[in-house]
Amino acid sequence: MYTSYGWELTNLLQGQDEEYLLEVLTENYRRLRDVPDHLIVTLLEYRGYTGRLIKSEN
Repeated sequence: MYTSYGWELTNLLQGQDEEYLLEVLTENYRRLRDVPDHLIVTLLEYRGYTGRLIKSEN
């Protein structure tokens, strides 16, 4: 069972709202540079793996 936070996280990982992702990260961390490197790498790897990071023109 997902909590509402779980659904939000899933949506953010799928790249549905990048501005909101930054807002959530900065709410949880004082500054964006305080976000742990491993979290940023994980997000980028997940989005790259799912193909959501790059939009195709085809």
